[in-house]
Amino acid sequence: QGPQEYGPGGTDVNASGPKQSLCSNCGGSFNPISGLLGPEGFPLGVNPYKCSVCDKSFCQVAKLIAHERLHTGDWPYKCSFCGKSFNRSSDVSRHERIHTGEKPFKCTTCEKCFSQRSKLIVHERFHTGDKPHTCSYCGRSFHQRSDLVKHERIHTGEKPYKCSDCGGSFHRSSDLVKHKWIHTGERPYKCSTCEKSFRQRSALLYHERTHTGEKPYTCTACGKGFS
Repeated sequence: QGPQEYGPGGTDVNASGPKQSLCSNCGGSFNPISGLLGPEGFPLGVNPYKCSVCDKSFCQVAKLIAHERLHTGDWPYKCSFCGKSFNRSSDVSRHERIHTGEKPFKCTTCEKCFSQRSKLIVHERFHTGDKPHTCSYCGRSFHQRSDLVKHERIHTGEKPYKCSDCGGSFHRSSDLVKHKWIHTGERPYKCSTCEKSFRQRSALLYHERTHTGEKPYTCTACGKGFS
């Protein structure tokens, strides 16, 4: 069986009968023709299944059961390759694709394949231009929620990633990783010509122009080039 194809917005183009769409809340599939109803027939945004331990609620019983296992520590689904445990069967199936290399979700526009349906949905937004995640502070929109979360920290000043060596705080985990190279002395970006190394990729690109002679920046007044 070939890769499963989904159209923009996560619509299953191979499904027989009415096309299936994805619930933006839980990821479950449902028939959009039935109106604004989620996978179990409740109006979208209504989460009737409440956790008995915390205040979280869900639109599907299966989602509630999986969530409550986080409290109980019950992880009944094990990877047949490495033995890692998961609290949902869908999670172990998704994880096992790391071992098998399977990518069953195929973009109908460029035919690129993905191991997760959620990654396909985000990818297809680059084709459609859909940016559903909007900043509540400045109105800027993003393809995926994780980019919005990172962006809004600029407005809130939140810096959740802290350096264990000096206590410095950062908006993004990637910034913390790069900062730690100052403490460790790591320089992961190496010049392919002279093997000199750098902490930042931008510094490597600037350095490599000393070998290539490239001068991409030109003065508009005199035409002189600069690296």
